[in-house]
Amino acid sequence: MKKYKEQLLWLAALLLLFFMNPARNGVSLCFFKLLGFSGCPGCGLGHSIHYLLHLQFRASFEAHKLGGPALLLILYTILKPFFHSTPKPS
Repeated sequence: MKKYKEQLLWLAALLLLFFMNPARNGVSLCFFKLLGFSGCPGCGLGHSIHYLLHLQFRASFEAHKLGGPALLLILYTILKPFFHSTPKPS
């Protein structure tokens, strides 16, 4: 279980993104917004992934154009240990 700690964290993040409400304006965790900037390159990425998880492709692309590649990278990170296992030394 200790071996898959990173994968469990990413899976928990995806579950949180799946159940979030993108229409609600809550507290922002964006570092740039906390500094007073109006936006940043990553703003909308969480919403984009949420829409992808709900198969709303147009809304996802409108929220952030890199939501698809980000989701693929997260899924790769989660699944990588299950396909690229190294053999145990004898």
